Amino acid sequence: MLELPSPKANTIQKWFAKPHRFELEAMGEEVWTRCDGSKTVGAIAKDLASRHKMTLREAEAALCSFLLTLGKRGLIDIELPKTKKKR
Repeated sequence: MLELPSPKANTIQKWFAKPHRFELEAMGEEVWTRCDGSKTVGAIAKDLASRHKMTLREAEAALCSFLLTLGKRGLIDIELPKTKKKR
């Protein structure tokens, strides 16, 4: 069970004015705890693949689907990596 905001709330979670509860399956909870702004989607996918005996492609598909759902519900923002300007 996930309750927002939590005592260990990150910036995204603190946006909620009142508590919200979401029930996540085990893999969903793993992903949620890794969405801390320091890990890339690729790094999370590689970790899921190794922990759950999935191919990288399967892990990427499951992860992207879950992240899309979280994004649509306004629970996360996905930040694209900054690119260097070409001269």
